[in-house]
Amino acid sequence: MVRTHDFNLVIGQVRQCGGGTFSFTSLRPLHPAKGFAVSLSGVGLCVPDRLFNARTLRRYLVRCARNDAYLGVWLSGGFVFLDVSQIVPDREHALLRAKTCHERSVYDFQTGSVIWTGEPNRQPRLRDGLDPPTRAALTPQGLAPYRDFPPETRKSLTSPRT
Repeated sequence: MVRTHDFNLVIGQVRQCGGGTFSFTSLRPLHPAKGFAVSLSGVGLCVPDRLFNARTLRRYLVRCARNDAYLGVWLSGGFVFLDVSQIVPDREHALLRAKTCHERSVYDFQTGSVIWTGEPNRQPRLRDGLDPPTRAALTPQGLAPYRDFPPETRKSLTSPRT
């Protein structure tokens, strides 16, 4: 079960280290010695840093958590980016998967660096820095659809600490 304390640990690591990769089930940070994090298209979220809190993180997890992937979070330019990532063992397959998903980069765990794919940013940015899907997701209607998820998912993410 994920507890509020776990959300705060993720938020603390992002604020202290600039980001991280976390297990969806426990929110514990991953520290692979090698491999490449590749974001899956269509499930990323960009929020202003001031709106990144336990509630936003919980709602993102309810909408996007997967058993076969990880939570990627990083801070850049006053925004927090959240995505669903898979860890791919080799660079060639990571870059191929990233290009297939129209992602601009992959993260190399061994070197701690970003590798750019050459893909253009396909999400139009508005003047306030938010793309249309993110703007919609940050509305009360966009953040509220807990009813679309199985009860066991809602319960594991919203149950009080035991």
